[in-house]
Amino acid sequence: MRILHVVGAMNRGGVETWLMHVLGNIDKRRYKMDFLVHVADPGLFDDEIRSQGSKITSCAYVKSPILYAWRLFRYLMSSGNRYDIIHSHVHGFSGWVLMVGAFAGVPIRIAHSHSDLRYQDQGDSFFRYIYKLIVRWLISIFATHRLAVSENAAVSLFGKNWRRKSTVMYCGVDLKPFSVGHADADFRASFGIDSDDVVIGHVGRMEQPKNHMFLLDVFKEALSRDRRCRLLLVGDGSLRCSVEDYARKIGVDSRVIFAGSRDDVPRILLSAMNVFIFPSLWEGLPLTLIEAQAAGLRCIVSESVTAEVSLGGCTYLPLNIGAGAWADALLENLELGRCTSGYESVGSSAFSLPASLSSLLSFYENAYKRVADSRKAAF
Repeated sequence: MRILHVVGAMNRGGVETWLMHVLGNIDKRRYKMDFLVHVADPGLFDDEIRSQGSKITSCAYVKSPILYAWRLFRYLMSSGNRYDIIHSHVHGFSGWVLMVGAFAGVPIRIAHSHSDLRYQDQGDSFFRYIYKLIVRWLISIFATHRLAVSENAAVSLFGKNWRRKSTVMYCGVDLKPFSVGHADADFRASFGIDSDDVVIGHVGRMEQPKNHMFLLDVFKEALSRDRRCRLLLVGDGSLRCSVEDYARKIGVDSRVIFAGSRDDVPRILLSAMNVFIFPSLWEGLPLTLIEAQAAGLRCIVSESVTAEVSLGGCTYLPLNIGAGAWADALLENLELGRCTSGYESVGSSAFSLPASLSSLLSFYENAYKRVADSRKAAF
């Protein structure tokens, strides 16, 4: 079964990491997974993808839809690139991708929504609004299947009546790195964290949805109440310089650790953090929150984040109650300590990697069987 995943880039992120876990755990005698990306620069996972016998191809013409369509069509029609499934993870642009896939004869065409962009939609220009109408119409015409990582993500791309033709399918996390103990004082010290510090943690790209400026305001309030507080930020992005500047402006920079993009997030969650904060403006399904709960961290989360992600370790707060109330909630959860049942809760949920992988492959098999059966009936 030949599957082409279409993604923005194969860098470290929720959906990309999940796809790498899928790639690493499938039976490669049964499934062949390749990737098509929308950037010209190499991604962090590119070499690993090739080492596992898969292809990764650039089609970096998303700002010129006609050129993009032509290049994608040529790729899909070329010898050796005849796919059974094209699985698109690029939100609204999936409509354009799957239209090309239909003309190229790919029988199974999946639009997969990973984000809840309704908050962002409020500031659309007229032309952006028309663009979204067009690509969503294309999805309704050319997608044979529609998936979403959460109900919020489904509503965002497929509308309020998404249940008629769409399915929620959760991504999963690999729990193996979380099976070790929590105590690793030397690793914690490598960040410059003292033994009596209490660390408020966050993992996420430094982009608008993650709401880092509000996060820093919350930390300032927490620090004013408890001078032991440190803030550990894991992630990078286009707003990093702005976030660093704001930390200096409000006078908390000496207590903030900018760790950048890391490949050892489970270890950081287990050993370096005491409580987790996640004040996002919007999300699809943040796997980081699943990982934080697997590590036993108590999580303070904005009400903009879907409740599906809570496995007993999340406290939800509205953003409009202010930074002071958020700081109070953080400090109260710090006093409670780690949640001892987090690892087991995630392991028995639909967010474990085995459960997620089983759901995805069963979905592929059923779709593939229906295509095969219809072809037999045609003859």
